[in-house]
Formats: sequence, structure tokens, C-alpha cells
Amino acid sequence: MIAAPTRDSEHGVTVSFVVITRNEEQRIARCLESVVRASHSFDSSEIILVDSRSTDSTVKIAQMFPIGILVLSPSQPCSPAAGFTVGTRCSTGTYIVYVGGDMTLNAQWVMAAVDFMNENEGYAVLSGRLLEPRAEGSAVFDSPPDAHDSAEPDSARLHVTSSRRFFGPALVRREHLEQTGGWNPYLTGDEEEELSYRMRARGFHIGTTSEVMAVHLNPTTLTFRETIRRFASGYSKGQGKVLKASFRQGRKAFSHHLWRLKLYVACDVWLAVVVTLVVLFFLDGDRLPMLLLAWIVLGLAGMLALAVQHGFRGILQRVVSYIFLGFGIVQGLLQRLPDSEEFPKDAIRIK
Repeated sequence: MIAAPTRDSEHGVTVSFVVITRNEEQRIARCLESVVRASHSFDSSEIILVDSRSTDSTVKIAQMFPIGILVLSPSQPCSPAAGFTVGTRCSTGTYIVYVGGDMTLNAQWVMAAVDFMNENEGYAVLSGRLLEPRAEGSAVFDSPPDAHDSAEPDSARLHVTSSRRFFGPALVRREHLEQTGGWNPYLTGDEEEELSYRMRARGFHIGTTSEVMAVHLNPTTLTFRETIRRFASGYSKGQGKVLKASFRQGRKAFSHHLWRLKLYVACDVWLAVVVTLVVLFFLDGDRLPMLLLAWIVLGLAGMLALAVQHGFRGILQRVVSYIFLGFGIVQGLLQRLPDSEEFPKDAIRIK
């Protein structure tokens, strides 16, 4: 067992590490080893793991580490946003480091990031580069390294640039997070994007660095299998819920998120019009063949534009994914979105 990090009860906790998990038994030990290593850089820190009702040995392995462990109750949705919410409520640190259970954390990055945040109070979030070995045998690394192996030991300061959003692991200032309203626990996708917009609307800054913050041990690519996984997990529905939540924030917020999802919407609208024209053609319509042909040509022109931007390889797969995930976005938009205040507070404490 790794020695527990120290805490200073007089001055409170400086950094809270919140780790979210769901069936990560193959990676959770490496993740927690890196998080505990990072926590030792501070005199006052805490580590809280929030598990989304894993069905494997994730929690059992995590119990070997000197950390607090919570499991989402059946009344709480299983999602990263729900885990972030519970972890935030149960932690007390001035800063919160959010990290997935399939990542290893760069301790030196966290130290430098806290120094930067202490000197720049206008920043609400600081995120770093997430190193992702390529999947399916084309790995950049034969064995994904720990994040601390990719650190820059001679670099005392981070190279920070302003960003409109953050994604993945991040260091968040609790005070600004609370002033913004916190995470929306009912979002099952795009929760960072939604929070980023609200933070910038409040006048807070978001920063990103070129230095590595973490290594993703389970990288994904946009394959058909990944598209199905995102749809089944509710990720695309979460994107639709973000659109729905933005209604409450006004026209500007809704326009922002709608524009961000424009390719999904455009692909679904294109397909809907094609199906409509085909049905009308079989019913009755002399001019419809030309309209159908023109609309298909317009769609192909759009695919060509995408190919120029993203490359011709996999363009069909990308378009099919946009269409398929677009259906999930529509579903999420039509579903009821409870208010964040309705989120239950009955997470199960394991340790």
C-alpha cells in the first residue's frame, strides 16, 4: 500500500483529486499510483474516487489505496458529470483536479499548474495536453508511458494559452466553479463544453498548456464501433441535452451550441430531406427526380468539403457517424432535463 498523503487541518486542503471510474480494473491501479504520487507534492491534499457502479474489480483494487471511495447510488445517473458533481460535493480543496480512471497524471504538471492558478486569479480552469497513443496496433508507443515519464523536469513554468473550452482532465478553481453553478450532473456528454461556455459567460478565463497533463491509457478513434458505443452510452443524447440546457441560458448560448453541432444537424437534415423526396417520388412527382438528384449532389459537395478539411480517408465513416449520432442528439433534445438542484445526494460511501 502506498503511503497516504498528508493533510494540513489548520489551513484546509489545497488540492482535491477527483477520479471517476466505470469498469477500469485493467487501468485503475496505474491511474491511482500516479494520482497518489501527484498528491505527495502538496502538504494538504485529498483523493476521492467516484465509481459509476462498476461491475468488475475496479472498486476492490481502489480499496488498496489510501483514498476515499464513493459509488453512485441507483437514484443517480451513471455519467462523468454525475461523478464530477459527487466528487466536488464531497471534497474541500481550493483546487480540484479531475481525472478519468483510464489516465495517468503528470505530478510535475499539477505542481506548476497550481502555481500558475495562484498567480492568476482570473483563471477558472487550466488543462494540459492529453497524450493519446493511437489505437488498434498503430500505437505511437508500444507501451503507453506514465504521464510523469513525459514531463519536463527543468520547466518550472507552463506555457499557457487562452482557450474557449477544456476537455478531459483539468485543474479547476473551486470558487469560480461554484460561482458558475457547478457541473450539470444530468448531462451524459459534452459536460466540459457546457461548463466552459458558462464560465466564459461569467468572465472567467480558461487556459491550456502544451505540456502533458496526463496520458490516456484507453484511447479511442471515431470508428463504427466507437460510434455505436457513444450512442449506447448516451453520449450523443448528452449533446442534445446540452442544447436543451442552453435554452435556459438564452438565445446566444443556444446559437453557440447549435453551431458547434452543425455537422451532426446538417447530416441529419440532409438525410431527412432525401427520405422525404424518395417517398414523394413514389407517391407522385414528375419534377422530384431532379430535386432528389440536386439534393444528393449538394450532399456530395458537402462530403467533398469535409474531405478537403479532414482528409479523404474515412470520410464515409465520419458522415455515417454524424448521421447516427445526430439521431441521439435529437433524442436528447426531446427528453426531459431535470434541474441540477434535483440531483440526489445519496452516493454510497465505500471507504
